Amino acid sequence: MAGANKRVPDEVRAVLDDKPRSTATTTGVTGSRPESTTTTVPESPSAMHLLVLGSDYREDGEEGGSRSDTIILVNIDPDRDFFSVMSIPRDLRVEVPGHGFNKINYAYAVGGPALTIKTVKQLTGIDINHYLEVDFNAFRDITDSMGGVYVDVDKRYYQDNPRYELIKLPPGYRLLDGDTALDYVRYRRDKNLDFGRMERQQVFLTAVREQAMGWDLAFKLPRLVNALFSNVTTTLSANDVLKLAWWGVRLDGGKMRRVTIVGDAREQDGVSYVFVSKQGIAEAVDDFLTAPSAGAPVAGESSAPTSTTQLRTAPDLRGMKVDVLNANGRAGEAAAAGRWLSSLGAEVVTVGNAGTSVDRTSVEYPSGKADEGELAARALQTDLCDWNSDRPRVTVVLGDDFALPSDYALPPGPDTISGAGGWKKIAQTVPFAVRGPAYI
Repeated sequence: MAGANKRVPDEVRAVLDDKPRSTATTTGVTGSRPESTTTTVPESPSAMHLLVLGSDYREDGEEGGSRSDTIILVNIDPDRDFFSVMSIPRDLRVEVPGHGFNKINYAYAVGGPALTIKTVKQLTGIDINHYLEVDFNAFRDITDSMGGVYVDVDKRYYQDNPRYELIKLPPGYRLLDGDTALDYVRYRRDKNLDFGRMERQQVFLTAVREQAMGWDLAFKLPRLVNALFSNVTTTLSANDVLKLAWWGVRLDGGKMRRVTIVGDAREQDGVSYVFVSKQGIAEAVDDFLTAPSAGAPVAGESSAPTSTTQLRTAPDLRGMKVDVLNANGRAGEAAAAGRWLSSLGAEVVTVGNAGTSVDRTSVEYPSGKADEGELAARALQTDLCDWNSDRPRVTVVLGDDFALPSDYALPPGPDTISGAGGWKKIAQTVPFAVRGPAYI
């Protein structure tokens, strides 16, 4: 079976036995904030800190080189009936022991799970007791063994680039099988990059738990745990996994916390990193280790995690001249996009309408401006970047998929919703008034 459970390397067990030497200022293993206490259920697991790694290894060789595509730290605290997860951006700039500063997923590339565990210990000061690793194939198998997972997909996820796998996932409440679930949790071609992806991964885990709450646990859970255990590499025993699953499914949702490390995305020496201060790490760790107080919102009911941020993707556009054309029919969006691009350093020369409607945002550039075009495309998170000899300078064409950063977003209304151009066309063909919805 793909990703079958393998023997845990000796170096992984050795590093798990080491005590962490933190670069963050933490407040102890239980956090510093007030907490509520409840009675521990008899079937509870042992207290632990578990590092979950999602690697991008594929048996069919779709991608070369294995990296830690997902890094999630899990806190299991049965004494306080408390469960928390903390997602770590894979592009987070950290000191990798013995290798200097680099992206945190570089640790996996050069030292596997052992060096990744050591790096996370050093970063957070948290004593990691166990680890669990799952690859793409295993993730698909596990999801399919559950019969799929129902998820409320918040928006359209689309990627059509020959360098990557095709992704076409429409919005709505839908059943995701292994392939579509993998598309959902890995997609990163939007404004929030890793932060948006980490949020979706946590939403998916919450959906798995909510779905499991409706099962006949005594009948179905052991079979699911068996499928999980045969697909992963972990220091946990099958009995440990069963206890964790049983306890986690029945846990009060108000005693669960989702944490995402806060940071800024920017380039250094031509490489895009996520930068987080020591204080930011310490605050995230404190949230991670502190049980919610009585009356706290149930995990999954709030639209935002406990500690998160809009990812500020800020390539330096200084020295670039750019035109902005509206090709989605949403009034005022080209001007707003121009203000946003100006905030990144670009000189916006003209703002106007494209005269046609397109679904996808693109960047066009004249001869000699390929580097500027690619930089603008990176800011817009689009993979449509092409040479056009008719353009006097870099030109941004805003499609229906374009979404402004929250600080520059226009208020919702019939002229600013997705598909506004289509509503206007309909209005021109019928003898009665047509008004598009103000919110979708």
